[in-house]
Amino acid sequence: MSNGHQEQPARLEEDEPPHDGVTIRWLQGYRLEVAGTDSKLHVDVSAPEGGDGGAFRSVELLLGALGTCMAGTMLGFARTGDIPIGQLDLRLRPVLASSPNRVERIEVQMRIGGPVSRRQLASLQRVAQHCKIHSTLERSARVELTIDAPAAVA
Repeated sequence: MSNGHQEQPARLEEDEPPHDGVTIRWLQGYRLEVAGTDSKLHVDVSAPEGGDGGAFRSVELLLGALGTCMAGTMLGFARTGDIPIGQLDLRLRPVLASSPNRVERIEVQMRIGGPVSRRQLASLQRVAQHCKIHSTLERSARVELTIDAPAAVA
């Protein structure tokens, strides 16, 4: 899919057993559909990059995965520990680098609106930094890629 406008590749088997991951399908241009267990979303590049816009970008999904994991882990801890979070807002911003092109750092700002003590705040921060996605990013998960191309020509 080098130019984003080639013929769509063969589909994965529809009767594959459910799994804990996601399935990604190329729709058209640069637009992809990401299907999880119970929902779907679209990913695209920005209009200046040749996409249609109006969908998440890949880096936004990375930020969203980290932010929701941190928040969810923290909310579970707060509920169990009876910590009055009140309101919770997060803003995540990528700091990009090149050679290779990547997200070099993610800046996370979190605001809690409830009357929490400094000790509770420190506990909440520690818990948030140990969510599954944060731990994965900190420890660089190995990515294993295999490609099947039944229609490939010699």
